[in-house]
Amino acid sequence: GKTIADLSQLLIARRGSDGQIQQFYPLSGSPRLFFPGQYLVLTANAASLAHHYLLRYPERLLTLAARPSYPNDSGVVILTDKQGQVMDEVPYSAKMHFRLIRNPQGVALERIDPGGPSDNSHNWHSAAASAGYGTPGYTNSQLRAQAPSVPGLKLSNTLFTPDNDGQEDVLLISYQWQESGYMIRMLVFDDQGRPVRELVKNELMGTTGSWKWDGLDNTGRALSAGIYIIWAELFTLNGKKELFKQPVILARR
Repeated sequence: GKTIADLSQLLIARRGSDGQIQQFYPLSGSPRLFFPGQYLVLTANAASLAHHYLLRYPERLLTLAARPSYPNDSGVVILTDKQGQVMDEVPYSAKMHFRLIRNPQGVALERIDPGGPSDNSHNWHSAAASAGYGTPGYTNSQLRAQAPSVPGLKLSNTLFTPDNDGQEDVLLISYQWQESGYMIRMLVFDDQGRPVRELVKNELMGTTGSWKWDGLDNTGRALSAGIYIIWAELFTLNGKKELFKQPVILARR
Protein backbone atom coordinates (compact mmCIF):
# COMPACT_ATOMS: atom_id res chain seq x y z
CA GLY A 1 0.00 0.00 0.00
CA LYS A 2 0.89 3.69 0.01
CA THR A 3 -0.08 4.40 3.61
CA ILE A 4 2.36 5.20 6.40
CA ALA A 5 1.43 3.02 9.38
CA ASP A 6 2.10 3.52 13.08
CA LEU A 7 2.95 0.05 14.40
CA SER A 8 1.71 0.93 17.89
CA GLN A 9 -1.79 1.20 16.37
CA LEU A 10 -1.67 -2.30 14.84
CA LEU A 11 -2.10 -5.67 16.52
CA ILE A 12 -1.52 -9.27 15.52
CA ALA A 13 -3.92 -11.98 16.59
CA ARG A 14 -5.06 -15.48 15.66
CA ARG A 15 -8.35 -17.05 14.76
CA GLY A 16 -9.28 -19.89 17.09
CA SER A 17 -10.83 -23.20 16.03
CA ASP A 18 -14.25 -21.72 16.86
CA GLY A 19 -13.65 -18.92 14.33
CA GLN A 20 -13.29 -16.23 16.99
CA ILE A 21 -10.36 -13.78 16.89
CA GLN A 22 -8.24 -14.05 20.02
CA GLN A 23 -4.83 -13.26 21.58
CA PHE A 24 -4.40 -9.63 20.43
CA TYR A 25 -0.87 -8.25 20.80
CA PRO A 26 0.41 -4.80 19.68
CA LEU A 27 3.28 -4.71 17.16
CA SER A 28 5.00 -1.95 19.10
CA GLY A 29 4.62 -0.57 22.61
CA SER A 30 5.59 2.93 21.47
CA PRO A 31 4.92 4.87 18.24
CA ARG A 32 7.01 3.58 15.31
CA LEU A 33 6.36 4.58 11.72
CA PHE A 34 6.38 1.97 8.95
CA PHE A 35 6.72 3.39 5.43
CA PRO A 36 5.54 1.95 2.08
CA GLY A 37 8.19 -0.33 0.55
CA GLN A 38 9.91 -0.92 3.88
CA TYR A 39 10.66 -4.39 5.25
CA LEU A 40 10.34 -5.51 8.84
CA VAL A 41 10.57 -8.87 10.58
CA LEU A 42 8.58 -9.51 13.75
CA THR A 43 9.87 -12.14 16.16
CA ALA A 44 9.43 -13.25 19.74
CA ASN A 45 12.97 -14.73 19.78
CA ALA A 46 15.63 -12.59 18.07
CA ALA A 47 18.54 -14.86 19.07
CA SER A 48 16.90 -17.93 17.53
CA LEU A 49 16.06 -16.05 14.33
CA ALA A 50 19.66 -14.79 13.96
CA HIS A 51 20.97 -18.32 14.58
CA HIS A 52 18.84 -19.98 11.89
CA TYR A 53 18.70 -17.33 9.16
CA LEU A 54 20.87 -14.69 7.56
CA LEU A 55 19.85 -11.36 9.10
CA ARG A 56 21.11 -8.87 6.52
CA TYR A 57 19.49 -5.91 8.25
CA PRO A 58 19.38 -6.32 12.04
CA GLU A 59 17.86 -2.84 12.34
CA ARG A 60 14.71 -4.19 10.66
CA LEU A 61 14.16 -6.65 13.49
CA LEU A 62 11.28 -5.94 15.83
CA THR A 63 11.13 -8.10 18.94
CA LEU A 64 7.63 -8.60 20.30
CA ALA A 65 7.13 -8.76 24.05
CA ALA A 66 4.51 -11.46 23.39
CA ARG A 67 2.77 -12.91 20.37
CA PRO A 68 -0.16 -15.23 19.65
CA SER A 69 0.51 -18.96 19.44
CA TYR A 70 0.76 -20.12 15.84
CA PRO A 71 1.00 -23.94 15.61
CA ASN A 72 3.27 -25.27 12.83
CA ASP A 73 0.58 -27.52 11.33
CA SER A 74 -2.03 -24.88 10.59
CA GLY A 75 -3.53 -21.65 11.85
CA VAL A 76 -4.70 -18.17 10.90
CA VAL A 77 -2.58 -15.04 11.32
CA ILE A 78 -4.59 -11.83 11.63
CA LEU A 79 -3.62 -8.15 11.54
CA THR A 80 -6.10 -5.72 13.12
CA ASP A 81 -6.34 -2.08 14.10
CA LYS A 82 -6.98 -0.97 17.69
CA GLN A 83 -10.73 -1.24 17.18
CA GLY A 84 -10.37 -4.93 16.28
CA GLN A 85 -11.12 -4.39 12.57
CA VAL A 86 -9.39 -7.07 10.46
CA MET A 87 -6.90 -5.48 8.04
CA ASP A 88 -5.35 -8.68 6.72
CA GLU A 89 -5.76 -12.41 7.31
CA VAL A 90 -3.57 -15.36 6.29
CA PRO A 91 -4.74 -18.94 6.84
CA TYR A 92 -1.67 -21.20 6.65
CA SER A 93 -0.99 -24.91 6.67
CA ALA A 94 2.09 -27.14 6.46
CA LYS A 95 0.45 -28.62 3.34
CA MET A 96 1.16 -25.33 1.53
CA HIS A 97 4.88 -26.19 1.43
CA PHE A 98 6.57 -27.54 -1.68
CA ARG A 99 5.78 -31.24 -1.43
CA LEU A 100 9.32 -32.43 -2.21
CA ILE A 101 10.68 -30.75 0.93
CA ARG A 102 10.91 -33.70 3.32
CA ASN A 103 10.93 -31.64 6.51
CA PRO A 104 9.40 -28.16 6.26
CA GLN A 105 10.48 -27.32 9.84
CA GLY A 106 12.25 -23.95 9.69
CA VAL A 107 11.25 -23.30 6.05
CA ALA A 108 9.44 -19.99 5.60
CA LEU A 109 6.24 -19.76 3.58
CA GLU A 110 6.66 -16.77 1.28
CA ARG A 111 4.10 -14.65 -0.47
CA ILE A 112 4.68 -14.74 -4.24
CA ASP A 113 2.77 -11.65 -5.33
CA PRO A 114 2.46 -8.82 -2.75
CA GLY A 115 -0.63 -7.56 -4.61
CA GLY A 116 -2.20 -11.03 -4.73
CA PRO A 117 -4.71 -12.41 -2.23
CA SER A 118 -3.54 -13.21 1.30
CA ASP A 119 -5.91 -16.14 1.74
CA ASN A 120 -5.08 -18.08 -1.45
CA SER A 121 -2.56 -20.92 -1.05
CA HIS A 122 -1.55 -20.44 -4.71
CA ASN A 123 0.02 -17.11 -3.68
CA TRP A 124 2.42 -18.79 -1.23
CA HIS A 125 5.46 -21.03 -1.74
CA SER A 126 8.34 -22.42 0.31
CA ALA A 127 11.36 -20.13 0.54
CA ALA A 128 14.28 -21.15 -1.67
CA ALA A 129 17.08 -23.38 -0.41
CA SER A 130 19.58 -20.92 -1.90
CA ALA A 131 18.18 -18.18 0.38
CA GLY A 132 18.61 -20.33 3.50
CA TYR A 133 14.86 -21.11 3.50
CA GLY A 134 13.93 -17.62 4.66
CA THR A 135 14.64 -13.92 4.01
CA PRO A 136 13.75 -12.10 7.25
CA GLY A 137 13.67 -8.34 6.72
CA TYR A 138 14.23 -8.30 2.96
CA THR A 139 12.68 -9.35 -0.38
CA ASN A 140 11.10 -12.81 -0.54
CA SER A 141 13.14 -15.32 -2.56
CA GLN A 142 9.99 -16.41 -4.44
CA LEU A 143 8.71 -12.88 -5.16
CA ARG A 144 7.07 -12.45 -8.54
CA ALA A 145 4.31 -9.92 -9.09
CA GLN A 146 1.95 -10.92 -11.88
CA ALA A 147 -0.56 -8.54 -13.38
CA PRO A 148 -1.33 -9.15 -17.05
CA SER A 149 -1.81 -5.84 -18.80
CA VAL A 150 -4.12 -7.33 -21.43
CA PRO A 151 -7.23 -9.43 -20.77
CA GLY A 152 -6.72 -13.20 -20.81
CA LEU A 153 -4.52 -15.81 -19.19
CA LYS A 154 -0.76 -15.42 -19.05
CA LEU A 155 2.11 -17.71 -18.00
CA SER A 156 4.85 -16.12 -15.89
CA ASN A 157 7.58 -17.78 -17.96
CA THR A 158 8.08 -20.11 -20.91
CA LEU A 159 10.53 -22.30 -18.96
CA PHE A 160 10.63 -23.12 -15.25
CA THR A 161 12.83 -25.27 -13.01
CA PRO A 162 10.85 -26.49 -9.96
CA ASP A 163 13.78 -27.41 -7.69
CA ASN A 164 13.24 -24.76 -4.98
CA ASP A 165 16.57 -23.01 -5.62
CA GLY A 166 14.99 -19.56 -5.95
CA GLN A 167 15.25 -19.42 -9.76
CA GLU A 168 11.97 -19.88 -11.68
CA ASP A 169 10.68 -22.39 -9.10
CA VAL A 170 7.00 -22.03 -9.87
CA LEU A 171 4.94 -21.39 -12.93
CA LEU A 172 2.30 -18.76 -12.27
CA ILE A 173 -0.80 -18.73 -14.44
CA SER A 174 -2.35 -15.29 -14.00
CA TYR A 175 -5.44 -13.78 -15.49
CA GLN A 176 -7.20 -10.50 -16.02
CA TRP A 177 -10.80 -10.82 -17.15
CA GLN A 178 -13.26 -8.12 -18.16
CA GLU A 179 -16.32 -9.70 -16.61
CA SER A 180 -16.96 -11.82 -13.56
CA GLY A 181 -19.15 -14.92 -13.45
CA TYR A 182 -16.81 -17.21 -15.39
CA MET A 183 -15.88 -20.66 -14.07
CA ILE A 184 -12.52 -22.22 -14.92
CA ARG A 185 -11.16 -25.75 -15.20
CA MET A 186 -7.40 -26.10 -15.73
CA LEU A 187 -5.30 -29.17 -16.56
CA VAL A 188 -1.67 -29.86 -17.41
CA PHE A 189 -1.04 -32.28 -20.29
CA ASP A 190 2.25 -33.92 -21.25
CA ASP A 191 3.53 -33.87 -24.84
CA GLN A 192 1.67 -37.14 -25.54
CA GLY A 193 -1.63 -35.45 -24.71
CA ARG A 194 -2.09 -37.25 -21.38
CA PRO A 195 -3.48 -35.26 -18.42
CA VAL A 196 -0.89 -35.30 -15.62
CA ARG A 197 -2.18 -32.66 -13.21
CA GLU A 198 -5.51 -31.05 -12.43
CA LEU A 199 -4.65 -27.54 -11.30
CA VAL A 200 -8.18 -26.15 -10.96
CA LYS A 201 -11.30 -28.33 -10.80
CA ASN A 202 -14.17 -25.89 -11.28
CA GLU A 203 -13.57 -22.54 -9.67
CA LEU A 204 -15.36 -19.23 -9.91
CA MET A 205 -13.08 -16.54 -11.35
CA GLY A 206 -12.97 -12.91 -10.36
CA THR A 207 -11.60 -10.24 -12.66
CA THR A 208 -7.96 -10.93 -11.65
CA GLY A 209 -6.18 -13.83 -9.98
CA SER A 210 -3.53 -16.51 -10.36
CA TRP A 211 -2.68 -20.14 -9.72
CA LYS A 212 0.69 -21.87 -9.45
CA TRP A 213 2.11 -25.15 -10.74
CA ASP A 214 5.05 -26.67 -8.88
CA GLY A 215 6.05 -29.26 -11.50
CA LEU A 216 4.39 -32.16 -9.68
CA ASP A 217 1.73 -34.56 -10.96
CA ASN A 218 -1.58 -35.43 -9.24
CA THR A 219 0.14 -37.94 -6.93
CA GLY A 220 2.84 -35.50 -5.79
CA ARG A 221 5.64 -37.00 -7.92
CA ALA A 222 8.12 -34.75 -9.72
CA LEU A 223 7.44 -34.86 -13.45
CA SER A 224 10.34 -35.40 -15.84
CA ALA A 225 11.78 -32.58 -17.93
CA GLY A 226 9.93 -31.84 -21.14
CA ILE A 227 7.23 -29.79 -22.81
CA TYR A 228 3.85 -29.57 -21.10
CA ILE A 229 0.62 -27.88 -22.15
CA ILE A 230 -1.39 -25.67 -19.81
CA TRP A 231 -5.00 -26.15 -20.91
CA ALA A 232 -7.91 -24.19 -19.49
CA GLU A 233 -11.60 -24.02 -20.24
CA LEU A 234 -13.47 -20.91 -19.14
CA PHE A 235 -17.24 -21.01 -19.17
CA THR A 236 -20.32 -19.28 -17.82
CA LEU A 237 -23.48 -21.01 -16.66
CA ASN A 238 -25.37 -19.49 -19.58
CA GLY A 239 -23.15 -21.14 -22.20
CA LYS A 240 -20.28 -18.74 -22.97
CA LYS A 241 -16.98 -20.59 -23.48
CA GLU A 242 -13.29 -19.73 -23.95
CA LEU A 243 -10.38 -22.15 -24.43
CA PHE A 244 -6.77 -21.46 -23.51
CA LYS A 245 -3.78 -23.63 -24.49
CA GLN A 246 -0.12 -22.75 -24.00
CA PRO A 247 3.09 -24.80 -23.88
CA VAL A 248 5.71 -24.49 -21.15
CA ILE A 249 9.10 -26.18 -20.77
CA LEU A 250 9.78 -27.94 -17.47
CA ALA A 251 13.56 -28.17 -17.06
CA ARG A 252 15.63 -30.09 -14.51
CA ARG A 253 19.14 -28.88 -13.68
